[in-house]
Amino acid sequence: MKTKTSKIDLMRPRDLYEKAKLLRERDGVDFYLRKGRLFREVGCVACGSKRAGLRFYKCGFRHVECSRCGTLFVSPRPAEKDLLSYYSDFEAPLFWTQVLLNTDSERKVIQYAPRAKMLVDACRANMAGKDTVFLDVGAGSGNFALAVKQEDYFSKVTALDVSGECVSVCRRKGLDAFRGTLSDYRGKADCLAMNDLIEHVFSPEDMLREARKKLNPGGILMIATPNCLGLDFSLFGKDTDNVTPPEHVQYFNPKSISVLFKRTGFSVLDVSTPGILDLAIVERKVRDGYALESGSYISRIIKSGGKTKDDFQAFLQRNRLSSHMVAYARRAG
Repeated sequence: MKTKTSKIDLMRPRDLYEKAKLLRERDGVDFYLRKGRLFREVGCVACGSKRAGLRFYKCGFRHVECSRCGTLFVSPRPAEKDLLSYYSDFEAPLFWTQVLLNTDSERKVIQYAPRAKMLVDACRANMAGKDTVFLDVGAGSGNFALAVKQEDYFSKVTALDVSGECVSVCRRKGLDAFRGTLSDYRGKADCLAMNDLIEHVFSPEDMLREARKKLNPGGILMIATPNCLGLDFSLFGKDTDNVTPPEHVQYFNPKSISVLFKRTGFSVLDVSTPGILDLAIVERKVRDGYALESGSYISRIIKSGGKTKDDFQAFLQRNRLSSHMVAYARRAG
């Protein structure tokens, strides 16, 4: 009898994922050694506070936590142009793009289709649906934009990405695709999405202010990003696979992403953590040799039956403690 492949193995094939982690660590250290002397200090990327305490170092990068809103972020950090150069000059991000392309169909079904339905439901509840335009920023392989298009709500769906390869993939899937950054895009949208993007940029505030300019009045913004209050951050700290400088340079939480929305001219509609892989991520890491305290609460959960695991995952979702966060806001004014 053929064994059913788990969701985590479909989305994160072990051999490819392990190679990606090793490349990220190697290239993260190399990037720091080349560019570290050019880094500059920043205040909290969510609330602007100058008060932050050291949490840890990883690959040389100093990670601090805002004492006001709890955002975890890198400071000092590389300039925007150096962050962009990482994606063209180093192997790790190029390899990860291939991992995403190799798990294309699985991600569409497991991750993007449910998220697209959530997005369209939010738009139906908060704005009129006639002649509406959707823009997917940092569209990657285009699977989220394609899932949104298949919901048949928007009159136009456009994918935007800085990678020429990703834009080509999007076009092969029949999507209207444009190469460039958000500031390069000259059109207007009624709904704008950023999946796993905001954690990568030098200034999230600048990015959201630019997003506001691209949205029509009353337009909807959706952001999917890691939650630094999630289970893996709480258990593993700097050893979580989510902490990957210089790819990721900030990690928000439900409170701080709401603060950032309000600072940049948005009203918050909803913030949730609908993740489904938290326990699977922890279980794989423990199986691969990461030592949790013997007999700890989470160790007992991992060893328990399926219903207990399902109930615990549902608890994380309900209480906004999953490491996967989705936030919706409306352009104010």
